[in-house]
Amino acid sequence: AVGRIVPIQFELQSKPIPRPKRYDGLAATQRTRHRSNGSRINPEQLQVLTHSPHPVLPSVNSPAHVIAFTMAQDLWVLGVALSLTATLFGTLGKVLLKLAHTSSQTYTIKLAATLCVFVLNPVFDALSYAYAAQSILAPMAGFSVVWNIVLSPYVLKEKLSIHDIKGTALILVGCVMVGISGSHATPTHHSDEIYALFSGSTFMRYAVAAISAAVWLVWIIYTFDRTDGWRRFAYGALSGLVGGNLFFLKASVELLAEGGHIWSCVETYLIFAGALASAGGGIYVLDLGLREYDALYLVAIYQTFLIIIGSISGVIFFHENSDMQSWWQALVYPVSIITTVAGVVILSDKHQEHETSAAEEKLLSGHEETPLVVSGSSVNHGAISSSLHLLDYHSMTTIFDGYDEEYRALASDISKKISEVATYEDEREKKKTSLQHIGDLLTQANQLIQQMELEVRSLDAATRRELSKKVDQYKKSLASLGEDHKKIKEKEEREGLFGDRDAMAMSSADQRNRMKAATEKMKGTTDKIEAARRTVAETEEVALAITDELGRNREKIAAAHSKVKSVNEMARRGDSIVGRMSARDKRQRTALMAAAGFIGIAILLVIYFGIFKRK
Repeated sequence: AVGRIVPIQFELQSKPIPRPKRYDGLAATQRTRHRSNGSRINPEQLQVLTHSPHPVLPSVNSPAHVIAFTMAQDLWVLGVALSLTATLFGTLGKVLLKLAHTSSQTYTIKLAATLCVFVLNPVFDALSYAYAAQSILAPMAGFSVVWNIVLSPYVLKEKLSIHDIKGTALILVGCVMVGISGSHATPTHHSDEIYALFSGSTFMRYAVAAISAAVWLVWIIYTFDRTDGWRRFAYGALSGLVGGNLFFLKASVELLAEGGHIWSCVETYLIFAGALASAGGGIYVLDLGLREYDALYLVAIYQTFLIIIGSISGVIFFHENSDMQSWWQALVYPVSIITTVAGVVILSDKHQEHETSAAEEKLLSGHEETPLVVSGSSVNHGAISSSLHLLDYHSMTTIFDGYDEEYRALASDISKKISEVATYEDEREKKKTSLQHIGDLLTQANQLIQQMELEVRSLDAATRRELSKKVDQYKKSLASLGEDHKKIKEKEEREGLFGDRDAMAMSSADQRNRMKAATEKMKGTTDKIEAARRTVAETEEVALAITDELGRNREKIAAAHSKVKSVNEMARRGDSIVGRMSARDKRQRTALMAAAGFIGIAILLVIYFGIFKRK
């Protein structure tokens, strides 16, 4: 069975006593928590602690007892090694998943990542709890960040920085300090002992405190605004609080190692359900938070509370502080937890700054529309200006595209109607109505071209040159359509003016003469009309030139107004961003103070259980 060693034969000081069904030297050694100092183990204590009606009296000085005690002292190293191996496989799986996005062997890499994350990581993690105390294994979760720093340069070809080295060094120092100051015992518990721990007053008090904290965090999540920093902190803290109850996992491993009659006890299934609910619930709450907030801050808070709750719950639930007999252990152990958490926070801050810089580079390059990102306590005004310009550019090009599509449809309709007019020779009223409608469409098309010209003038030089060519082509095509419409309209007017009079002129010579005179008179009138029309056309050209000049002046004034408005808007946004940053700094300071207070309480609890409670 996991975590068990071969039962050790002991020399008996008196006549042979029947051996109980469940007893091994290691379990008895751990349950009694005695350390050999030349005195014998109290038989009454051994009888009570082993749950056996027949005490077994081993010789303390026998070689077998020394071997069992030495093995028990060394097994915690194996547990820590298994825990570090589990974090290695978990981190390797995540790195391979990221590599699969850029590699040609996507299927093979994803298969290896799945094997690491869903098979090797949980197996090694569960095995580690059979060989070491929970309080010494919980801080090892922070080592996953260290493995990420080690693997990323070689697998993903990412570069390390001084910030990475500092954070990694803190985590390494914290884990080493945990290994030195934590419980070095390898406690194993009988199923009756585990059931008794879950029904004891210590667990009840811890459960009440944990449930109260969880209810308070859930209340914050449901009542606070989405932009409030406390709500984001509550998501990370709640996920770490739920997932940090690792004593369910350790108890489940020990029950599985025992086997046998445990399957007939209802408590066994409740403990297994608690282990699954703790692991799955923590990930579920974290996933809910990641849907709304940035992963860097949220995962850092999650890792912090996972380490703190895992360490504190192990000390409280399994009484692992009884193995920290020296005063320096009670002092160094909480300091090592704080050091590990500080390393995780430092590395998370570094990657947050890296993501911010990358986002600002995308803004400045103008390749995509990226939301404004503010890092730390400073505001990047260049990023703000680039973001606003980028938003304006996309909106203007979108408006131009709308005008372009509308003009294409309008030009196609005009060309089609001009072709249909030729078929209306015997239907003059219909032909006249169609020509009038074509004239209205030409006016609309001309107005669309003018709007496109205004939009083009507001764009950058490169885009303006490209779109100006398109507008010029539209002008030429519209002019051609206008000429066709003008010819058809003039022809229709002449036919309407002279067609009936020609028929009447055939009735008599007198009428022909009159018609001839009228024709000559009309010709003279036509010449005058043409002269007047030319004058009107020249006047119209002058008016158009004046209108165009007025339009350009209006555009300049509008551009000046737009710039002033843009500057005012930028200033307003800057003030708003500075205000939000100030509020966010206050919330973060409050959150850090709350975390520091929580850690302080944790340290006081550890010192209390490690010194005063033991006394």
